[in-house]
Amino acid sequence: LVILDDMDDAKRIRENIEHMRNMVRCFDRMDAEVKWINSEEALFKFPQTVYPRIKELKDIVLPYYNLIYQALKWQRDLGVWLDGPFEYLDANIIDSRTTDYFTEFNKQSKAYRTKIKMQIAMGYPYTFAGAVDDPDPYQYPAPMKLCHQLIEEIKWFKQYVPQAICFCNPALRQHHWDEMSAIAGFQLTPNAGTTLRKMINMNLAGDLDKYEAISNSATKELALQDLLGKIKHDWDDVFFTTTPYKDTGVSILTQLDDIQALLEEHIIKIQVMRGSAFVKPIEKEVKEFYDLLLRIQSTINEWTNVQVQWMYLLPIFSSKDIVAQLPEEGIMFQEVNTIFRNAMSAVDRQPLVKETAGSVGLCEILKHANELMDKVNEGVANYLEKKRLFFPRFFFLSNDDMLEILSETKDPLRVQPHLKKCFEGIAKLGFNEELEILAMSSDDKEEVQFQDLISTSAARGCVERWLVQVEEQMVKSIRHEIMMSYFDYETNERTQWVLIWPGQVVLCVSQIYW
Repeated sequence: LVILDDMDDAKRIRENIEHMRNMVRCFDRMDAEVKWINSEEALFKFPQTVYPRIKELKDIVLPYYNLIYQALKWQRDLGVWLDGPFEYLDANIIDSRTTDYFTEFNKQSKAYRTKIKMQIAMGYPYTFAGAVDDPDPYQYPAPMKLCHQLIEEIKWFKQYVPQAICFCNPALRQHHWDEMSAIAGFQLTPNAGTTLRKMINMNLAGDLDKYEAISNSATKELALQDLLGKIKHDWDDVFFTTTPYKDTGVSILTQLDDIQALLEEHIIKIQVMRGSAFVKPIEKEVKEFYDLLLRIQSTINEWTNVQVQWMYLLPIFSSKDIVAQLPEEGIMFQEVNTIFRNAMSAVDRQPLVKETAGSVGLCEILKHANELMDKVNEGVANYLEKKRLFFPRFFFLSNDDMLEILSETKDPLRVQPHLKKCFEGIAKLGFNEELEILAMSSDDKEEVQFQDLISTSAARGCVERWLVQVEEQMVKSIRHEIMMSYFDYETNERTQWVLIWPGQVVLCVSQIYW
């Protein structure tokens, strides 16, 4: 204890730690020897010898060794922070570790105060010399005296931690140091010989608030730069996904939702960045990437519009019949078809979104394609409108149904699935081998022969022309059926007459006679 009482000087920590390490090694040898003695005693079935004095010594020495070791760590860190290379200092680590050391030594001081008081009260023979409640800290027992000196060192250093946080900021660039130098009136830019101690000795504390404002600005500028870098990095792994479209030999873009969501998110983030007061150092870079994202977004929007229209119109303009009736629109669609196929070939060669969709010129080409598509759609709409005006029952059909009919004008049988939408009571038409129309049938299998044959070939591909004739023959033939049924009513039994004629004809004639 006399030796430990003498180890109360914080300036002799390095010297004292060696003495303490020798004591700890001595304890290790004692423990090994006690273990050997106890094993021999166990071998000869002798009672195990206990060595309480060793435990008492360890209870005193080992905690004190830990305190001195912590003090050594603090002094090593303090030396590195004050006199080590300035560019390697991390202000956040300095701040957090200084706080940790301060908390630890206060905790140790209070623990020793409580422990020593308790030992004195119990009359324990082995305790540190000194008065725990003496107003003079240098009269404290050795552990408390040492803690007091360490705490005072930390308090001295803590007043300079704000300077460390301010000047050891990795976000500081040359223009920030130039601004600080202008405030100080001399050069502050760190060089190979700069240390925190030298910065402290420059007496910069008077204008610390101004330096902190510059340092905080640098931190926010770096945060914006890091955010921009992260956004750019995200686009290094964003690729288009394509899927082959039917048997066209060309792929189409799919799974665009994730790309568009990422675009919207990053555009909003960069808009916020552009509105920041700290964006100036990277303003040009931010604007360039913002323009790139806008270009990608516009390109994808134009691309998807072209793709949707291309998929819709491709089967239409694959029909020679429609192309023959819409020659100008057919030429425009072929131009769009070439543009779309070339764009998809570019994706196959380079699927990276920022490279393909961000390339200059593609958006303008696709925009031109959309303009052509608008003209094509307008031409198709006018074409369908003319057909509907000629045969008004076409208004009951959708554009898709009409285009399916008109795309194969040489095959009048293509009309059959859509007949009920034009003529509610007609389920199908009867054709002969020459594709002339002979009759009409209902869902109930009732058939009415037309009074005159309708030649579909005579219409020369104009479906609406022979459908008008179907409408005329429908009226003419039903009128004839009603007349013939009327005359037959007088000559036939009613029970037979009802079964011979179509149901609606029977109802009509029955009403006439009634």
